Amino acid sequence: MLELELPLPSIVYRGAQMSKIDIELLQESKNCLIATNGFLSTTRNREVAKIYAGSGVIISRRRGEIHAVIFEFVIPSDLQSIVFADISYLSKMIDEEEVLFDIGTTFIVSDVTYDDVEQTWIIRLIGSDKGRNIVSKEYIEFYREHTKNLSPTIKLGEFLTIVGRYDQARDYFDDLLKVDYENEVHILYSLAWIDQCQGKYKDARVKLDCAYELENQNHSPSQQILRHIIIDNGTIHLLMGEPNLALNCYLKADKMMSSSAVFNNIGLSYRQKRQWDKALEFFNKALARDQHDWPNGHYRIGITLDNIGRTYNGQGKYRRALKFHFRGLKMKQLTLPEDHKDIGISFNNIGLTYNDLEMYDEALVYLMRAVDIYKMCLPEIHREQGILFDNIAIAYRFKEQWNECFYYYQLALHIKEHLDPIDRLILAQTLHNLGVVYADSSITNDQQDDKKAFDYFQRALSMHEANGSIWSLDAATTLYEQARLHERCQEYREAFELLIQALNIQQTTLPRNHPETIKTRTALIGLKIEL
Repeated sequence: MLELELPLPSIVYRGAQMSKIDIELLQESKNCLIATNGFLSTTRNREVAKIYAGSGVIISRRRGEIHAVIFEFVIPSDLQSIVFADISYLSKMIDEEEVLFDIGTTFIVSDVTYDDVEQTWIIRLIGSDKGRNIVSKEYIEFYREHTKNLSPTIKLGEFLTIVGRYDQARDYFDDLLKVDYENEVHILYSLAWIDQCQGKYKDARVKLDCAYELENQNHSPSQQILRHIIIDNGTIHLLMGEPNLALNCYLKADKMMSSSAVFNNIGLSYRQKRQWDKALEFFNKALARDQHDWPNGHYRIGITLDNIGRTYNGQGKYRRALKFHFRGLKMKQLTLPEDHKDIGISFNNIGLTYNDLEMYDEALVYLMRAVDIYKMCLPEIHREQGILFDNIAIAYRFKEQWNECFYYYQLALHIKEHLDPIDRLILAQTLHNLGVVYADSSITNDQQDDKKAFDYFQRALSMHEANGSIWSLDAATTLYEQARLHERCQEYREAFELLIQALNIQQTTLPRNHPETIKTRTALIGLKIEL
């Protein structure tokens, strides 16, 4: 048992609300092994669990009958595979007595009964080591290897960050920075990681630069630490739509030590630059390394196959892309639970590719399978939910089912506007898509709205400005679409200026003969005639 704070009690609780179908599945799984797909929050205090569970039954339009449930987690003292942290003293609500369990924690379903007095289902689970060899062994070994050289104080802060308790982790590391000078570099690195998770990219850069400078000043600086800092700087550049700067970081890290992760990141940089062949070169390097490291299969191989598939999507080689997405799905299904988020991502990728192939009914089959998985494993407000609803809206758009199209775009917009932190790049994509749809001359007159189209395009560009990605290719695409709308409205001067802006961005990243650059130049030539 890997402890990060206080000794674990013999029993903890979790209050929840579940559909009758899910409860019946657990009844049928009595004496079976189950594992957590994410980090598990529990409490030492049963009364706190009762507050979260409620009582009785409520009716949900989305999920049907929802019942109050209290989970009782019995923890034998001799377990070896559980990773947990008691974080009650870090919480603003100390009375919650919160205990967090790591991903992959396994339990045996002992009993499922209904308490008539409390009007609550009681589900008792007993912690087990039986699943560590089939579910969480690789993860536990990775976690122990990752943290073996860290002090217990650093381990606790990293654990809080991993489980998404960013504000608590930040307060913890800020306090630690005042007293633990020996670990100053790692604390700054961890604070930069939190900034990155919360979308505070400029703040993250400042901390990473400071950590790099401090480490470099050591008599014998750690090349591993310096490499991790360089990689994280590259990731921030990538998130800000700066693939050239990201690529410089990743290539520097690769010279220090090659790895599958760095190969994948280099590939992502080239893909963002639309340099498909170079992206494929590095994704294939990553795939070869993955297959060497995990000859019996691993979900990371599936992620690399996804990256190759998305690159073929970008090249317009949709049939080939589909083959890689199906290979990625098969690999994930071999190594992950069937309701895992990454399997949902594969269904989403397959649906997106069928959209590209103009096979919209097939696309919706796979996209809706992704909806079913996300419904089981993700909260309603989640980044992947927003991306998925975007793709469903695209399918309905080209089927000219406009009500469904607008419905799913608005769902995507609602989710992305309420993400914490807001991911401005994916929010800009939905705003751009809504602008394109409102500007579409093929929709009915009562739905076409040039004013709304202009508004959504401008909001998309504002997101890029706030994100620092106004010089990204996505921003150039929005400028191009906004220019074509001005042209349709016979506002040629405004259109011309926007196309010039789009072309300037494209020429900083794309080769002169790239299709997108040619398309913008052609539009400019047409406008010169009008002017």
